[in-house]
Amino acid sequence: MGSWKDIKSSVKPTFDLDLESITGSPESLVDNLPPPELTPEEIAAGIALFKQHLAKMPKSQSEPIYHCVGDIVASELHIAAGTVFVGEEYGSPGLFVLHVGTLTMLTNAGVRKVSAPFIEVVAKNAQRIGVAHTDVVALVITA
Repeated sequence: MGSWKDIKSSVKPTFDLDLESITGSPESLVDNLPPPELTPEEIAAGIALFKQHLAKMPKSQSEPIYHCVGDIVASELHIAAGTVFVGEEYGSPGLFVLHVGTLTMLTNAGVRKVSAPFIEVVAKNAQRIGVAHTDVVALVITA
């Protein structure tokens, strides 16, 4: 598996993160995520590396439930406590609504711990990565 050093030629991150050395709880994975002052390109590259690491971990059995009305799609997410997740990229802007629970997530705005009720605008192609501290129910609404 690569490290942040492998992507320096394309995005020049300002830190090094060795995913193979991270062990322990899901929270420790999030605690070792990069600092929030990164460019969107650096965040995207970091998420890609993190997804490679997550591919080796046990998989969640939870799949999104999709609700559609015309061109509006709501992805309903049920995330179990302790789950480390990488969200989908959506091709249009939308809303992220945390209806139940608490999670820590990395977004283009940095690492944040949020609790329900929480809502924010999601930029086109934004992707979330994080850990659920409690059971979580969230919606991502796009058009």
